[in-house]
Amino acid sequence: MQFKEVIASNVEEAFAIAKEKYGLNIFYEPKSAKPVKKKHFWDKKQFVYTFSMYDEDYRKLKDLQNKQEVLGITGHDKTNEILSQINQIKTNSKPKIEPSKTVSDILGNAEIKKLNDNLEFLTKQLKNSGMVTDQQENIHPNILHVQKILKENEFYDDFIKEVVDTISDKLTLNELEDSERVDEFVYDYIKAKLKITPFYKPHDGDQTILALIGPTGIGKTTTIAKIAGQLVKNQISIKIISIDGFKIGGKEQLDRYAKILKADCAYADNAEELQSELAKTQSKYILIDTAGRSHNDEMNIVTMKTLLKSSRFNIRYLLVISATTKARDVKKIFKAFDTFDYDGVVITKVDESDTIGAILSEAMMRDKGVSFYTNGQNALRDIVKASHENILQLVNGLQYISLKQMQS
Repeated sequence: MQFKEVIASNVEEAFAIAKEKYGLNIFYEPKSAKPVKKKHFWDKKQFVYTFSMYDEDYRKLKDLQNKQEVLGITGHDKTNEILSQINQIKTNSKPKIEPSKTVSDILGNAEIKKLNDNLEFLTKQLKNSGMVTDQQENIHPNILHVQKILKENEFYDDFIKEVVDTISDKLTLNELEDSERVDEFVYDYIKAKLKITPFYKPHDGDQTILALIGPTGIGKTTTIAKIAGQLVKNQISIKIISIDGFKIGGKEQLDRYAKILKADCAYADNAEELQSELAKTQSKYILIDTAGRSHNDEMNIVTMKTLLKSSRFNIRYLLVISATTKARDVKKIFKAFDTFDYDGVVITKVDESDTIGAILSEAMMRDKGVSFYTNGQNALRDIVKASHENILQLVNGLQYISLKQMQS
């Protein structure tokens, strides 16, 4: 493997120069791009691009290693042992490859045959295991990289396939060679699919009633306080009503938040009490803290819905779900609270989890927008109004695209 530097204005131009200068039968992989210091302010902005160059044997090995990484094959698998043997063939007691020589020139025909046999065996083993298909053999490394990013963020497999199929259909071969262009395409694709549900702002003379629903232990009461804090900052009068009479310490917690916010606070144990509290308040914004219900507790979810729907008032709903929720439970939670016809989603505890891909996949699939996310322990501060940019900053591997677009 050799490294070469090319000065160009962009990566596409760098590829073109490198191919013309060093030949077409070379596999290029950009390693870095450093800006060239301008001599005059009117000089064109250029970069030094460093490329690692492989011959065809190295390219085959690299593609198979990429597939292995995406498929999550562990170091104890037979396939890894084979790759280790292949690497030994490449490196064991062999002189460095001179620029004018290929791996075939150095290793000789017998060892190259052994290498190709091993590569063929590895491919066949992956096919037989059902982990790779003939179609996957031809997947571009940059698409494999995108698959890996989305998989690690726990996006649904169906969504990942949808993204990959769209990339293959929409991007040209030249665009596929540019890893940043591929990442930008994925970023823009998610951005176009993901809805943002705007924060409800009461108009003159109007009153907004918002209830937070969701399973137990995901921080609904704290989220109520955080939303209330945002409203108070904007000088909007609020009232908090709790229908969660069973939560131990819940009344004391809510009373404390209401006192800090100088907000009215009330409690309702049945439909009549809720109706009464809603009817007599003059506040512009009413926030309802509901009882947490397990997504498996269908009967109590229906009972809570009956209580809320019994009022004559138009109540909006947001589903609260924690970023720490296991991916396999996300679908169940969304489905369990479908009965409320909720407008959007609040993602809590983002600071306690590395991935929100499953939540975003389910929200996109159900055409539900994201309204807020919470990211800290401060009950009156750590809440963020959702935007495409700040939500996609939470997707590991695509943050740099989000920052780039926010700065442009």
